[in-house]
Amino acid sequence: MLKLFTSIIMVSSWMGDIKMYLLNVSTLAISMSHIDMILKIVLLVFSIGYTAQRWWMLNKEATKKNED
Repeated sequence: MLKLFTSIIMVSSWMGDIKMYLLNVSTLAISMSHIDMILKIVLLVFSIGYTAQRWWMLNKEATKKNED
């Protein structure tokens, strides 16, 4: 009887561990998806900023050549 009770406790403890691991993995997956969206937005902002800065520099050089 004691052996059966001990094995039930071990299975119950094992199931608790599995549930905790699944909860951690799902939380990590959700947080990674948010990080992915944040990184996409940051990349978009930097690429727009770089393009605008490049256009401004090209326009500045073109007007300087036209003045000479």
